[in-house]
Amino acid sequence: MPPVKLSQRFVDSLPPTKELILFFDTSLTGFGVYTKGKAKTYFIQARVGKKLIKSTIGKASVFSLEDARKQAKIKLGMMAKGINPVEEKRREEKQSMTLQELLKEYLEANKDLKDSSRNFYSLCIDSYLKDWKDRPIRNISEEDIKKRHKILSTKIKTPKTEPPQEPAEPGSSKKRRKRARTNGPGIADGVMKTLRALLNHAIDEHPEIISINPVSKLKKRWNKLKPREVYLRQDQLPAWYQAVNSSQNHSVRDALLLILYTGLRSKTEAFPLKWDHIDFTAKQMHFYDTKNKSTLVLPMNNAVYTLLKERQDRYKESDYIFPSVTGEGHIVDVRKELNKINATADIAKLTPHSLRHTFSTYAEYLDISPFAIKALLNHSDNKKRDTTAGYIHVSLERMRKASQMVADYICQIIENAEAPNNTEHVLDGES
Repeated sequence: MPPVKLSQRFVDSLPPTKELILFFDTSLTGFGVYTKGKAKTYFIQARVGKKLIKSTIGKASVFSLEDARKQAKIKLGMMAKGINPVEEKRREEKQSMTLQELLKEYLEANKDLKDSSRNFYSLCIDSYLKDWKDRPIRNISEEDIKKRHKILSTKIKTPKTEPPQEPAEPGSSKKRRKRARTNGPGIADGVMKTLRALLNHAIDEHPEIISINPVSKLKKRWNKLKPREVYLRQDQLPAWYQAVNSSQNHSVRDALLLILYTGLRSKTEAFPLKWDHIDFTAKQMHFYDTKNKSTLVLPMNNAVYTLLKERQDRYKESDYIFPSVTGEGHIVDVRKELNKINATADIAKLTPHSLRHTFSTYAEYLDISPFAIKALLNHSDNKKRDTTAGYIHVSLERMRKASQMVADYICQIIENAEAPNNTEHVLDGES
């Protein structure tokens, strides 16, 4: 179309068009309005260097002709100085990237993150950094981080109100009560380490926005958290074993015993175990998509083989070895039953993970190779830090022998406690 002198009346009278039609203004070179369908949009078009650039200003339904012309003059002035308004707009949009936008980009870029990790990242931002979600990441300062870390490190009382229920987890039909979120040293460090990971991603992908991670200044301010050291001492094991065997919830009972005899992780390895993951002929258990994103093959020691064989006769109709009480899915939360067991045995703060500690502690006491223990526990190989680890390959039979030694030792402790006048073997430093 030939250039026309744009007026508000002219723009308002433009009819809908099937194709894109451009109308350039004779009074301001490079400024115009285009139509397509019912929409009318103001734009500018000019060269920046040798490149012809077209940039929209906005809909005619939003901008008056006078306002659009003012915006056009500003942008055309920039282009005359060699500034590309399209690239400038993209740069400004990047500069204003918010923490919420960064989280979304991070999760999309890391497709292999487990659901639990994704949920934790989202929890940190949505709950503990909620007021920062819409803040540009370049505006998150070292001082902001220090103050928030200090606030989160201070424990607060758990609300007395009944927390709402969460949807059932995959494999379970039972809804869980949502835990009340509170502050504390562990929460503070976890939130800030999550933020550090997100900002490190921003540094790698958007160095024009942020080049230094402000969380790094917390190096000397991390809370000194004591690792959990709860495990079943030798003198506690017989009473706990008797208590767990008296449990009427056989799925929980046998799942806990399986962890005791193997050191398995509860939620990702033991609880969701299926019958088609068991090879009774080869005496092997197969675990897929474990915590360190690997497939684990573990040999069955005699105690595990007997336990699973007995369960197979009773629960072979279920896909899961440890089905929930409803028969749908597998067990998920065993805290209530485990608390009863612990109370009967007069043992406090024992968790399924404590049984994993118990297995590894007994293995070390028996002088089993640290590399064999690491293989049985499915801990990630850190061969970059430990060159020797790269030269050692633990065979399945070596793992079977080590697992059997620990299981035999557990059975020996229990049998010695049941038999009168027998001398017990005591772990170093215990009485």
